[in-house]
Amino acid sequence: GCNDGIFEWDLETNKVFFLPRFLDMLGYKDEGIGDDADAAIQLVHPDERHQVSSKLEQYIRGELDKFEVECRILHKDNHYVHVLSRAFTVCRDGDSRPHRLVGSHVDLTEWKQHEIELNQFKTTLDQTHDSVFMLNPETRIFYYVNQGATKLLGYSAEELCQLGPRDIDVGMSADDLQRMI
Repeated sequence: GCNDGIFEWDLETNKVFFLPRFLDMLGYKDEGIGDDADAAIQLVHPDERHQVSSKLEQYIRGELDKFEVECRILHKDNHYVHVLSRAFTVCRDGDSRPHRLVGSHVDLTEWKQHEIELNQFKTTLDQTHDSVFMLNPETRIFYYVNQGATKLLGYSAEELCQLGPRDIDVGMSADDLQRMI
């Protein structure tokens, strides 16, 4: 019901079992991706594979309290799906190596696309010569100002984000401020 991709990894046999949602997330239906953990790791984007493997080994050795990593995994249609991968130990002999891990993959692809679009929008705002101020209506403090605003007023962005319109224009009335909000 959570729409996450769930997997279980038997560390003794190095076999992984993937639930159907996990496979759907990567474009696989009935054919699956096999059950070999090493082959599954090969689906991780090459630029991130070492980081994922290293964190996983650290977790298995007990050097990390939790396993959690963002990475890209190859989809059957040859594009990458952004995921948040988490795993935890379900069977461990005392302080020794764990026997099984259970984990999930949350599909972050849509969120990553929104993040890219927001960054592009912010870059556009940052580069415009017009002054842009964004104000928190509750605190009446700026939470964003662009380069145009800093050049106009002579403050740094950090300074302006500790101020509000009345701090800049002492002649501004409460009614003027209310109309801005």
